[in-house]
Amino acid sequence: MDWRKPIINCLIEKDGNYCKICNLPFSNIAPPEIDHIISVNQGGIDSIKNYQLVHSICNRKKGGGKIINQFLNGLTSKLGYSLEKEIYDLKVLRIKEALEKTEGNITKAANLLNITRRELGYFIKTKVQE
Repeated sequence: MDWRKPIINCLIEKDGNYCKICNLPFSNIAPPEIDHIISVNQGGIDSIKNYQLVHSICNRKKGGGKIINQFLNGLTSKLGYSLEKEIYDLKVLRIKEALEKTEGNITKAANLLNITRRELGYFIKTKVQE
């Protein structure tokens, strides 16, 4: 058995089935990967308290660089269209779900989404006009 599976299951139960960097859900195409919140080379430890789940591509992005943009540009050229609308739609869906779960409480919804209240308020005010 893969040693990571129980840790991944524990983190999903604790934090939800969403990437802690982009807030999009995990899937068979984009499975979760264990990431150190504080990297080991910066003094972080190997402990569940210092782990979070992220997409592998988001983890590479977190490490710096333009890998995510290169990946999306390559995918866009292969598919023949941009995934921007689909990604936007997923974010809106996640926000709506969080607001429903918290009965409209923006602070609690922002905590569920792992973003600040200000970011959520701004997104709702400027982007979500439904």
